[in-house]
Amino acid sequence: MRVRVIFYNEGQEKILLIYREKAGRRYWVIPGGGVETGETLPEAAIREIKEELDWTITVADLNEFCQLEDLDRHEQYYLVKTIMITTPVIHGEELARSSSQNVYRPLWVSLKEIATIDLFPEELQPILLNLNKSNTSC
Repeated sequence: MRVRVIFYNEGQEKILLIYREKAGRRYWVIPGGGVETGETLPEAAIREIKEELDWTITVADLNEFCQLEDLDRHEQYYLVKTIMITTPVIHGEELARSSSQNVYRPLWVSLKEIATIDLFPEELQPILLNLNKSNTSC
Protein backbone atom coordinates (compact mmCIF):
# COMPACT_ATOMS: atom_id res chain seq x y z
CA MET A 1 0.00 0.00 0.00
CA ARG A 2 1.25 3.46 -0.93
CA VAL A 3 0.04 7.00 -0.36
CA ARG A 4 0.53 10.00 -2.63
CA VAL A 5 -0.19 13.68 -2.03
CA ILE A 6 -1.19 15.96 -4.90
CA PHE A 7 -0.27 19.54 -3.98
CA TYR A 8 -2.40 21.81 -6.17
CA ASN A 9 -1.98 25.56 -6.46
CA GLU A 10 -5.36 26.47 -7.91
CA GLY A 11 -4.47 30.12 -8.58
CA GLN A 12 -1.48 29.25 -10.73
CA GLU A 13 -2.90 25.92 -11.94
CA LYS A 14 0.25 24.05 -10.95
CA ILE A 15 0.87 20.78 -9.16
CA LEU A 16 3.98 19.56 -7.41
CA LEU A 17 5.63 16.59 -9.08
CA ILE A 18 8.90 14.75 -8.55
CA TYR A 19 11.00 14.48 -11.70
CA ARG A 20 12.88 11.16 -11.75
CA GLU A 21 15.78 9.78 -13.72
CA LYS A 22 16.49 6.17 -12.90
CA ALA A 23 18.02 3.31 -14.91
CA GLY A 24 18.08 5.52 -18.01
CA ARG A 25 14.36 6.32 -17.78
CA ARG A 26 12.93 9.84 -17.28
CA TYR A 27 9.50 10.19 -15.70
CA TRP A 28 7.42 12.11 -13.14
CA VAL A 29 5.61 10.97 -9.98
CA ILE A 30 3.39 12.41 -7.26
CA PRO A 31 5.21 12.79 -3.90
CA GLY A 32 4.57 10.04 -1.36
CA GLY A 33 5.56 6.50 -0.53
CA GLY A 34 4.88 3.34 1.40
CA VAL A 35 2.68 2.86 4.44
CA GLU A 36 4.54 1.48 7.44
CA THR A 37 3.15 -1.16 9.79
CA GLY A 38 0.65 0.34 12.23
CA GLU A 39 0.20 3.60 10.30
CA THR A 40 -3.09 4.92 9.04
CA LEU A 41 -3.12 6.21 5.47
CA PRO A 42 -3.23 9.87 6.56
CA GLU A 43 -0.37 9.30 9.02
CA ALA A 44 1.71 7.76 6.24
CA ALA A 45 0.97 10.68 3.91
CA ILE A 46 1.99 13.22 6.56
CA ARG A 47 5.19 11.31 7.37
CA GLU A 48 6.15 10.77 3.73
CA ILE A 49 5.79 14.46 2.88
CA LYS A 50 7.80 15.46 5.96
CA GLU A 51 10.55 12.98 5.06
CA GLU A 52 10.60 13.68 1.32
CA LEU A 53 10.11 17.47 1.22
CA ASP A 54 10.44 18.60 4.85
CA TRP A 55 6.95 20.12 4.62
CA THR A 56 4.51 19.86 7.50
CA ILE A 57 0.92 19.03 6.66
CA THR A 58 -1.93 17.90 8.91
CA VAL A 59 -4.86 15.51 8.60
CA ALA A 60 -7.08 18.58 8.08
CA ASP A 61 -5.05 19.44 4.94
CA LEU A 62 -5.68 16.04 3.34
CA ASN A 63 -8.70 15.61 1.10
CA GLU A 64 -9.31 12.06 -0.09
CA PHE A 65 -9.01 12.20 -3.85
CA CYS A 66 -8.99 8.67 -5.23
CA GLN A 67 -7.54 5.18 -5.14
CA LEU A 68 -5.79 3.45 -8.01
CA GLU A 69 -5.24 -0.28 -8.10
CA ASP A 70 -3.73 -2.84 -10.40
CA LEU A 71 -2.02 -6.18 -9.86
CA ASP A 72 1.16 -4.61 -8.49
CA ARG A 73 -0.02 -1.63 -6.48
CA HIS A 74 -2.71 -0.06 -4.38
CA GLU A 75 -2.33 3.70 -3.99
CA GLN A 76 -4.37 6.19 -2.02
CA TYR A 77 -4.22 9.74 -3.38
CA TYR A 78 -4.89 12.85 -1.32
CA LEU A 79 -5.38 16.36 -2.63
CA VAL A 80 -3.97 19.37 -0.80
CA LYS A 81 -5.03 22.72 -2.19
CA THR A 82 -2.34 25.25 -1.44
CA ILE A 83 -1.31 28.80 -2.16
CA MET A 84 2.27 27.81 -1.42
CA ILE A 85 4.57 27.93 -4.40
CA THR A 86 7.91 27.81 -2.63
CA THR A 87 10.79 26.06 -4.30
CA PRO A 88 10.71 22.50 -2.97
CA VAL A 89 13.89 20.67 -2.04
CA ILE A 90 14.27 16.90 -1.74
CA HIS A 91 15.15 15.52 1.72
CA GLY A 92 15.43 12.21 3.56
CA GLU A 93 16.08 8.87 1.91
CA GLU A 94 15.56 10.35 -1.54
CA LEU A 95 18.33 12.89 -0.93
CA ALA A 96 20.61 10.14 0.39
CA ARG A 97 19.94 7.97 -2.69
CA SER A 98 20.32 10.85 -5.17
CA SER A 99 23.09 10.66 -7.74
CA SER A 100 23.62 11.52 -11.39
CA GLN A 101 22.02 8.13 -12.21
CA ASN A 102 19.20 8.41 -9.64
CA VAL A 103 17.64 11.88 -9.79
CA TYR A 104 14.85 13.22 -7.55
CA ARG A 105 13.85 16.78 -8.44
CA PRO A 106 10.62 18.29 -7.04
CA LEU A 107 9.13 20.90 -9.36
CA TRP A 108 5.88 22.83 -9.76
CA VAL A 109 4.36 21.84 -13.11
CA SER A 110 1.60 23.65 -14.98
CA LEU A 111 -1.53 21.59 -15.62
CA LYS A 112 -1.07 22.39 -19.32
CA GLU A 113 2.28 20.59 -19.27
CA ILE A 114 0.85 17.36 -17.84
CA ALA A 115 -0.10 16.12 -21.33
CA THR A 116 3.52 16.40 -22.50
CA ILE A 117 5.31 14.54 -19.70
CA ASP A 118 5.81 10.87 -18.85
CA LEU A 119 3.72 10.69 -15.68
CA PHE A 120 3.52 7.52 -13.63
CA PRO A 121 0.99 6.02 -13.23
CA GLU A 122 -0.37 6.86 -16.66
CA GLU A 123 -3.99 6.68 -15.43
CA LEU A 124 -3.42 9.93 -13.52
CA GLN A 125 -2.63 12.04 -16.57
CA PRO A 126 -6.22 12.69 -17.78
CA ILE A 127 -7.40 13.16 -14.20
CA LEU A 128 -4.77 15.80 -13.45
CA LEU A 129 -5.41 17.57 -16.77
CA ASN A 130 -8.94 18.22 -15.49
CA LEU A 131 -7.98 19.12 -11.94
CA ASN A 132 -9.15 22.70 -12.34
CA LYS A 133 -12.70 21.52 -13.08
CA SER A 134 -15.00 21.01 -10.09
CA ASN A 135 -15.61 17.50 -8.73
CA THR A 136 -12.58 15.99 -10.45
CA SER A 137 -11.41 12.68 -9.00
CA CYS A 138 -10.30 9.24 -10.13
